[in-house]
This record gives sequence, C-alpha cells and structure tokens, in this order.
Amino acid sequence: MDPNFKALVFDLMGTCTDWSSSILDALIKFTSDHHGLESLTRDWREGFFAEIRHRFESGEPQENIDITHRRVLDGLLQQDKYIKFGAQLGERHRQELVQSWHMQNPWPDSIPGLQRLKQKYFIVVLANGTTRLQLDLIKSSGLPFHTLFSSQLLGLTKVLFSSSFFFDYFSSPICVPLPIIPYRHYLHLGLPSPQCYFAEIFSECSPTPPSTARLFRS
Repeated sequence: MDPNFKALVFDLMGTCTDWSSSILDALIKFTSDHHGLESLTRDWREGFFAEIRHRFESGEPQENIDITHRRVLDGLLQQDKYIKFGAQLGERHRQELVQSWHMQNPWPDSIPGLQRLKQKYFIVVLANGTTRLQLDLIKSSGLPFHTLFSSQLLGLTKVLFSSSFFFDYFSSPICVPLPIIPYRHYLHLGLPSPQCYFAEIFSECSPTPPSTARLFRS
C-alpha cells in the first residue's frame, strides 16, 4: 500500500457488516414459512438501490433511508411471489423490519482488521444514508471507526465521487477499500485531482463462492 496514504475510507453495509444475515434473521423471526425469504432479502436491498439511484438521476432531494426501505418493502409484499409474507407482516412487524437495518453484525474479520488499520491510518465511514443509521450500526456492530460521514450529513448522494470532499478534510492521498462481489471483477479508479487523489483496493471475503444470500459480502 502507498506509504503516503493517510486515511482509509470505507463503505459500511456489506463491506464491514453482514447486512444479509441480519435482515434475513429478522424476516425469519416474523414469518412461519421461510421459503423465499432469501430472495426477498436480496430484492429489498436491490430495490433500495434502485430507489436512491432514481432519486439521484432525477435530481430529487435525499430521502430518509427508513422511508425508502419501508416503501420498497411494502411494494415487494404486494407482489405475487411475496404476498404470503405480506399477509403475515402487519404494521408493527414492518416497522421492526425497517429498524433491523440499523442493527447488523460485523463480518468476523472486520473488527480485528479495522483495529490493526487504525494503528496507522484514519479509518472513516463514507456512505449513503442517515447519520442515525450509521450511529446505530456502529453501536450494534462495535466497529472501531474514527469518524462517520453520511450523505445526510454532507448533503451529497454518492459522496465517494466528490474528490473535493477528500481534499477539504484530509489534504492527502486516500485509499478506498471496496468489497469483492460475485461476478464483479474490477472497478475503475477514483477521480484524481491535482492536490488530492484516491485509489481503490478490494476487501476480499471467503474464497469459497457464496451459496446463499447469507454469505453475500456486497
């Protein structure tokens, strides 16, 4: 790694926390028939990303992540393949499911890995979402970050692509660890600027291909 790097900037969900198992466990808690829950978990996550991507591309203002998660969940539970779950999940259950995104377990190597990196670098969260969500995730997971930057706090969506943000806060090279996702072999380098640049490295999980949604690190 470049010895000039001063800070490592991390995404939170998927990179450092196991969102899939956490959400799947919450769904299992409130349903009697568990067949199809892994698919629902994936579709909920993908639906959320589709929503925020649409808002970004349409120039719409940011929305509280809990509101987005609830709208996506309600829409999924009206679909034929998930309607059996919709009948089981009342208002209280849906509220608790939305809150389950705030309570996630870390990957087994996240805490020891971050503790080692923290001895040499600033380790920072930079991710879409609310500050409250990030605080809750850090509290539930015990991840030892120096500080948290949310899109809500910065007033930016896709804050990773603001090179001026990095220069304003660190005035030094930045390294951005990224997860390896199945079938995604590479990502392009970040945007350079004359005084501040950032690079991307891959944060690898198990070398064994995931067989279920519970193992996805993405």
